[in-house]
Amino acid sequence: MKTALPLMQHTTMKNTLNGSSGNQPFQQPNRLGYRSMRRPVHHPIHHPVHRAHKGLTLIELMIAMVISIFLLAGVIQMFAASKQTYRLQDGLARLQENARFSLDLIGGEMRLAGYMGCYASGSANMVNTLNVTDYEMQLDIALSSFESDGTNYTGSVGSVWTEVPEVIRNAIATIPADQPSSDVLTIRRVADQGLRLASTMPNVSADLKAVDDTNDPPEDCDILLISDCTRSAIFQTTNITVPGGGGNINIVHNTGICAPGNATKPLIEGSGEPFSTDASIYKMATTTFFIAPSDIDNAEGDTVLSLWRKEFNNAPQELVAGVESMQFLYGIDSGTDGIPNYYARAGAQDLSTAVSIRIDLVLNTIDRATLNGDGLVRRTFGQTIQIRNQLNN
Repeated sequence: MKTALPLMQHTTMKNTLNGSSGNQPFQQPNRLGYRSMRRPVHHPIHHPVHRAHKGLTLIELMIAMVISIFLLAGVIQMFAASKQTYRLQDGLARLQENARFSLDLIGGEMRLAGYMGCYASGSANMVNTLNVTDYEMQLDIALSSFESDGTNYTGSVGSVWTEVPEVIRNAIATIPADQPSSDVLTIRRVADQGLRLASTMPNVSADLKAVDDTNDPPEDCDILLISDCTRSAIFQTTNITVPGGGGNINIVHNTGICAPGNATKPLIEGSGEPFSTDASIYKMATTTFFIAPSDIDNAEGDTVLSLWRKEFNNAPQELVAGVESMQFLYGIDSGTDGIPNYYARAGAQDLSTAVSIRIDLVLNTIDRATLNGDGLVRRTFGQTIQIRNQLNN
């Protein structure tokens, strides 16, 4: 008869048979009467993995630096080329704009040279009552010009260099010796459309009564011209009265008082008739163009030559910078057909027979625009202008 083993003893034997230690925890029997043993779960221990640190060797670093330097040099070169191109294009654009403005300005004055209203420039029936007939007051001469040989200036017929206003001669004298010399041109004409005489002068010395139909009436000491198309007189006002309410302007022209002043009061020589309502009164204008140093230097600190203008007794005005040379050729009409037979420089020429003027200007970019020489780009611009008021002289 078999004897059942105690439960604890049986459990120990099974554990021993399974090769397990008797210290294993007690397991409940399953439905088949066997007791199962669960294997303990062993959690793995994670050890840190030491990865290899990667980097650049010295040779690789040097190669990368060399490549970077080449790329940077290329970028810098492209930037420098773009900047140089911009400077060149900007300089050329400004140069062309200055050339157009200069030619338009001088050309406009040339076309009006000798304009005396309906009176023909150069006619003999002109009275000049002024005390002096210096350079700017030679209002019966439409054109005066001077050419230079680099040292001396030779004037056209009736023009003397020492009579040119001192302020112009002094400005020209400051042109650096290494710069080209330029011509000088003076244009004389009337400056407005004129005022009509409201009544006949009682006598040749009487005050003038003019219709007040202008927004720019004459002022005291203005130089005026009166003309009825067949005769004319140049005089200086000494007192102007402009009444309100549409009255007539009273113009007094006594001797003395203003500078240069009137030497005589009569506006008609001999026994001529006084001016009547078919006459008009005009303001006179004298304009001189010349080349002289600018008031400012360029970006490199070098002297810049400019186109200047002087009007009557006013101070000279700088018009366009970068004009370094101005030359004139005069189309001389040997006959009476108004067509030039030849072109000549101003020296010793009678410009009353000139029917056209050829102007040549040399302009530069003012500041450096290239890497060659002084860095300035130069262009020559020319134009031929007809002198309308001398075609039938």
